[in-house]
Amino acid sequence: MLRFHVPVIGRRGASLLFFGLIFAIFSWSYLAHPELITESPTKHVVNQLATPLQWGIVFAVVSALKCVAAFWKPLEWTAFGFGESIWFIWAASYLVEWLSGNAPYAYIGLAFYAGFAAFNVIIAGWPEDRTK
Repeated sequence: MLRFHVPVIGRRGASLLFFGLIFAIFSWSYLAHPELITESPTKHVVNQLATPLQWGIVFAVVSALKCVAAFWKPLEWTAFGFGESIWFIWAASYLVEWLSGNAPYAYIGLAFYAGFAAFNVIIAGWPEDRTK
């Protein structure tokens, strides 16, 4: 009788896969259409930190890290940490753009990225039931 080992990823692993998909979508958008990123008034601060190509690579690496960490538990904290860092950097950049008056509607992006950062922090703190 053949037996297959199917890893149980749990809630934290499922959230890592979800965020890995989100980061992959961001990466693709940055690598496929960098001209749209450089023209956006809300991306002035992040474009000073890195080029769209570099951001695309960062998002791709974090996406891969999150997807691997969903199945390999020792990487979980690293993956959550990198994801939170990216979300917080982007939330802070939108805050700067909004407060400086360069982008009056940047508070929407601020709420989006700060919300994802907070959600990521909450999920990282969830205990995982390892008895199942």
